[in-house]
Amino acid sequence: MFWLIRYLSFVLLISIIPKVSFAAEVSCGFVTENTFSKSEEWLAQDDNWQKLLEIFPDGISVSLETPLDRKLKSGGVFSAGEFEQGSFYIRGTQHGAEGKVVKVKDEQIIIYDGVCSVD
Repeated sequence: MFWLIRYLSFVLLISIIPKVSFAAEVSCGFVTENTFSKSEEWLAQDDNWQKLLEIFPDGISVSLETPLDRKLKSGGVFSAGEFEQGSFYIRGTQHGAEGKVVKVKDEQIIIYDGVCSVD
């Protein structure tokens, strides 16, 4: 009889505890740097991986809580934070995600294109 009460108490406790929502972890590595003028002229593209590795030595990783996780699944573009390298934007894709870091420096807009994985 004691084990039955203990078992039922455990089942009741499990049903009362709120469900834990796990966050999605998005990790991005960057593959190109595009530079535009503020008047929207494309000035340059650089895909030197060594330079990009110096700018993003560990890439960028963010943990997305439930509301942002839903945005990732919707495929829309959304802001995922501010970093030293610029503003970070993510868009969910069928194969994970893609990310962009946008930085305004003097009269130029620099956009870093990244390939991301979602865990």
